[in-house]
Amino acid sequence: MASKRKFLQRLLMISNGVIFQLLNAFSTAIVAYFVILNNHMIIWGKFAGIWVIISLFMVVFNFGNKDFLLKEYTKSNTKAIDITKYNMWLRTPFLLSCILISFLIFPLNQLFFILLILLVSFIFNSFYPLLVYEKKFNYLLLIELFAIVVQLVFLYISRGFLQLNDVIISFLMYYSIKFFSLFFIVRTSILTYSAPVNFKKIKGLIPFFLLAFGGMLVNKADFIIVTAMLDDLSKAHYQIISTFSTMGIIAAHAILQPFIKEIYRINWASFTKIATKYFLVGILLSFMFTVAVYSFSNLFFKINLSVISLVLLYFIELIFFATNPLIFFLFRNDKQHHLVKIVMMSGMFTLFTAYLLVKPYGINGALFANLIGNCLMLIFLSLLKVKIGKQLIIEAA
Repeated sequence: MASKRKFLQRLLMISNGVIFQLLNAFSTAIVAYFVILNNHMIIWGKFAGIWVIISLFMVVFNFGNKDFLLKEYTKSNTKAIDITKYNMWLRTPFLLSCILISFLIFPLNQLFFILLILLVSFIFNSFYPLLVYEKKFNYLLLIELFAIVVQLVFLYISRGFLQLNDVIISFLMYYSIKFFSLFFIVRTSILTYSAPVNFKKIKGLIPFFLLAFGGMLVNKADFIIVTAMLDDLSKAHYQIISTFSTMGIIAAHAILQPFIKEIYRINWASFTKIATKYFLVGILLSFMFTVAVYSFSNLFFKINLSVISLVLLYFIELIFFATNPLIFFLFRNDKQHHLVKIVMMSGMFTLFTAYLLVKPYGINGALFANLIGNCLMLIFLSLLKVKIGKQLIIEAA
């Protein structure tokens, strides 16, 4: 009975974590729907161009912080809160660099609000790994819901005379609520840290940053090129498609989450069986995901995706079911340094392919570039898996 209760508690905790991740990814689409519902598609397209730059800044100043800390918490004897604060101050030069660049690329009427978004998101994301480590998924979910509701209420009040700055301010409100929520969890002062910061220690974060940056390029380089080359209407449409794609990746990862512990323990043959079953399930789930994307985009956003777009979306999602177990396999065998190289090469190739295809082929060109990058990553991972597999067989003999 006790073991059953423990299992249910663990399942509920994982479910809340997954729901939070999905809601976090889908929150932008919810706001997009509200803006587009009030006939402001062009405004959303303009905002999508701004948001891709802000997202790039977030990847830069987070600098692999989340994955690094989640690993460091289990290794270090220092208190988790102290490690978290130290890492926040360690990464401040990257935040300052993004702020300086913002002065060069954003107009003055947007600059103040964007700088505040960068600041509050930097602080919240600095402490986010601590909340994940302490398994405060219920609290994270509650904060996410409250922040989205406040954001939507503000947009509802502004709907009659909605301007681009109103959308930016709504996201400032969203991140500000998440920022102030930290004070209910982190009892000590968030911004103070008395120990000296050795900036040479930033080297430890570099592999995690390259992994995050490469992953962003693989999955978002197409969107970056779309915002640089296409009109505001296309930006709005593709931002919504990109959001759905991110949700599909999160959902696929969530299915594997309960088996992660087993992946780290089982032998080579058992791993291959789990990976095969996971991929077979992915064939059906990817189809269901594609149907859902078509239905939602058509019903709520009035976006009529072509058959080619839907086929590309299907295979983009399906490939993740093939690559996800391989990524865990590399971490299990302490080969994650290979993953950094693979992700960076695939990401740069996605960026280059998108640059060539987006202008002549529009949204379909962007999706095809995304698919090519993911296929390249799958090929590299598969070749590496075979090599490692042979080594494991020899060692077991």
